[in-house]
Amino acid sequence: MGAPQVSWQTDGGSAGTAQGGAIWSIPVIPLNIGSNTITITAIDGAHRSVAQTQQITRAAATAGAGPDTTPPQIAMTSPAATIVATGDAAITILGVASDNVAVDHVAWEAPGGRGGNATGTTAWSAVVPLYVGTNPITVRAYDAAGNSRFVAVTVVRQ
Repeated sequence: MGAPQVSWQTDGGSAGTAQGGAIWSIPVIPLNIGSNTITITAIDGAHRSVAQTQQITRAAATAGAGPDTTPPQIAMTSPAATIVATGDAAITILGVASDNVAVDHVAWEAPGGRGGNATGTTAWSAVVPLYVGTNPITVRAYDAAGNSRFVAVTVVRQ
């Protein structure tokens, strides 16, 4: 008798032939948004046919949130001034950060290759060692997408 011939047709006007023989497959059937009627028909060597109809609903694709392009917000709560004088060998900087998704980490940097991660993310603190003289310090909040925003303070160690 041989393998059946299997074909398909949709109510949207698409049609095609299944791949294979006695074991067949239809890898892709184009669907319209909404309700789709698909009819699969098999015809054997004696020209006998059988058809099966299926109703399938395709939902419209929803737009994803898209990439995160919004940088975090960051504020320094201590020291309150942007220029500070001290005789101490280190300064503790305190602050807060927020993000539309999540703050990943907060890091500080200072001249001479000094830097590190602050403790905490939404409420953070950083202990920064100071050189004698002027120490410009930048504290930057990062989100998981790599967006960042910074605050800065200049500490003069006497």
